[in-house]
Amino acid sequence: MDFHIILLTLHVIGAGLILGVVLLSLFAAFRKTWSPERIATLHFIGSFGKWASVWQLLTGIGLASGEWDELGSSPIFWTKMVLYVLEGALAGMLIERRAKQLEVGAETSGFMTILLVHAILIIGIVVLGVFLVAGGHE
Repeated sequence: MDFHIILLTLHVIGAGLILGVVLLSLFAAFRKTWSPERIATLHFIGSFGKWASVWQLLTGIGLASGEWDELGSSPIFWTKMVLYVLEGALAGMLIERRAKQLEVGAETSGFMTILLVHAILIIGIVVLGVFLVAGGHE
């Protein structure tokens, strides 16, 4: 099997893991009450998401390095990278900070909005990735 196909498969699996993390986070956020167990679950999901994101980054670097001549000048690729950085900042700073605030009993207003923005960014990244794989280089 071609090394590129293996990397692409691992990258797609990582995208699935990250989508799963986002969906689980949204599911947890729809609950009106925040028990210590739910907050612990949110922390676990967040930790899992960080490792899935590292997986995505490493496989993405491997994929991009083999196609840099095409991707380096692709606006779709660079849009995907900007969204990836924004998503990472949102997930790493805002969601984690908010989960810690919930531990001490802070108000939950705005948390759902943060998770929805996070979900939209992830879906946008995946959609752009599909366009790149489908030959949508510009």
